[in-house]
Amino acid sequence: MKDPNTELMLVDEVNSVSDISRLIDELENIEDFFLKMKVKSSLSQVDIPKTSVRLEELAKKNALSLIKAEDRSKLKLFLHFLRTKAPVVHISFGVTPEDQFMSRVSNWFRAEVNPYTLLSVSLQPNIGAGFRMRTTNKFYDFSLNQYLTANKSMLVKALGVVSTS
Repeated sequence: MKDPNTELMLVDEVNSVSDISRLIDELENIEDFFLKMKVKSSLSQVDIPKTSVRLEELAKKNALSLIKAEDRSKLKLFLHFLRTKAPVVHISFGVTPEDQFMSRVSNWFRAEVNPYTLLSVSLQPNIGAGFRMRTTNKFYDFSLNQYLTANKSMLVKALGVVSTS
């Protein structure tokens, strides 16, 4: 049987665990707003608090309304499911990658691995060029440092230097 939390889809702008946490916080703020307004006055006179583009896009893609309590609850349940159960790929770069690049990376993982894959990005300046990637049970080093170390003898030969090792 299919998990009811996986009926919703992610949007390209939501790539990381921290994105999920921010969206959950935002939904909780909206929920608090509606609870306070319920006590104070009629909702017909009030506008919903300002929301992020990510939250609006997520609601729109899944045909949910942030004004309806049932839809907010469904969205919050989905986000909690993602934060606890979604596969996370940890990627380390030498410099901060651009958002557009990270969207393309997450889209690839979602198409090829799992539609709910999230990314955890970190910086390791010693990488230089390339990246290192870690999943639950695998580690890959695609850094320039690793490449040069693996091809040391070829590099020494190309430079015409006599190796002492």
